[in-house]
Amino acid sequence: MKRYIFSLLLILLVSCKSAPKEPLSVLNLTVPESWSAEHQSDGLIGDTWWQKFDDERLNAVIATALKHNYNLKIASLNVEAALAEARIAGANLYPQLSGGLKATRATQNYIGLPFPGLEDKILTSRSTTYGASLNLNWEADLWGGIRAGKNAARANVNAARADLSGAKLSLIAQTTKVWFSAVEIKQQLEIAETILTDHRQTLKWTRERYERGLVPLTKLRLARTNLAASETVVSQWAEQNERIVRQLEILMGQYPAGELAVSETLNPLKNNVPAGLPSELVNRRPDLVAAEYRLFAATKLVTRAKTNLYPRFSLTSSVGTSSSELKDLTDGDFGIWNVMGNLLQPLFQGGRLRAGVKLAKARREQALASFGNAVLNAYGEVETALRTIEHLNQRLEQMELIFEESEAIHQITRERYQRGLANRLALIDARRQSLAIRGKFLTIQRQQLEGRINLYLALGGGFNKETKK
Repeated sequence: MKRYIFSLLLILLVSCKSAPKEPLSVLNLTVPESWSAEHQSDGLIGDTWWQKFDDERLNAVIATALKHNYNLKIASLNVEAALAEARIAGANLYPQLSGGLKATRATQNYIGLPFPGLEDKILTSRSTTYGASLNLNWEADLWGGIRAGKNAARANVNAARADLSGAKLSLIAQTTKVWFSAVEIKQQLEIAETILTDHRQTLKWTRERYERGLVPLTKLRLARTNLAASETVVSQWAEQNERIVRQLEILMGQYPAGELAVSETLNPLKNNVPAGLPSELVNRRPDLVAAEYRLFAATKLVTRAKTNLYPRFSLTSSVGTSSSELKDLTDGDFGIWNVMGNLLQPLFQGGRLRAGVKLAKARREQALASFGNAVLNAYGEVETALRTIEHLNQRLEQMELIFEESEAIHQITRERYQRGLANRLALIDARRQSLAIRGKFLTIQRQQLEGRINLYLALGGGFNKETKK
């Protein structure tokens, strides 16, 4: 018995020995040494990159979203599910041990016994038997198929963790974008309300001048039209303001009451983003890391499918005892035992096993193509984000100049009005034009902030493969 147990453990240790990792297929892709855009900055993006926008309210909103957002909770639970699947996949590497207890009570009747006086009698015999057993089942992983399945499941765990990091990055970016849009809309609403006030004042003065015969009816009708159009604009901005605030509250995991207070202004950007080198991008983006792990998992599943073609060796053993007395089950005398080895070689299964190998290979090629496509899209997103930032910076500089000129015109018109050289309508028109240009400036400023967020996203937003495993 001892020799049997020793032999079983020896086979188990040999079969559980770690197999060398297979290298991943390499994409046939030439990566430049630097980005095509002139924006170059070395280093890694900080884990709290959104704090670079210097908005404490935004920081608090993001902290709440990371804690209560339901999509993020789903991604976190996906990791827990992947961990459970990995444990299940690796369980077959080890013996399956089970114990059993049984009790049997039997009754047997004896009729027509060949003894004098008992020919017409029925004798009844009753017996009770108790049993205990310990059963061991184990399949030797001779070809590494079970271990390959376990490694594939563990790779899927790492992919799920990368997906979780990507979900966090996406949530932070989405929340930040919505926040900046909410701030811009709030300012646009204030501008629209100021312009509406000006149109009301303009209509009042135009009506007075019309009643005095100083302006034609067309001027009065134009003032009414402008007022109605301005009221429509205010209504549109108010609707957008309520909608986007509720969107923020949903991202934060809160009831969408539309009561969240946002910041008053958009802060200008400071510092450049450390774009790093193109060759580093694969390890800096969680989606690429997840795709790489899934490619690894698909490669391991090919190995597992191939091993299904080979013989399978398994051991089944049980030890136990049987007694008519319940107390005898605890004396440790396992007088009943058996050992059975089983070698099974698949011979004919209608091509199912070889088709399984072809299926696994096809899925590995799909994973490789998905990985390559994700890599190309990632490089394209970085290049586009860098170039977009250049264009937005130029547009913002031009709009700043236009806004400064419009403010200067407004100031000059005010001075002329104070000296009696310009009327009130001219002053209101100058201010209204300046406010309209300010609205366009705010839009470009918000687009510039979104461009910076897109660059953080494209570069991985502080994700580091080596520290997230």
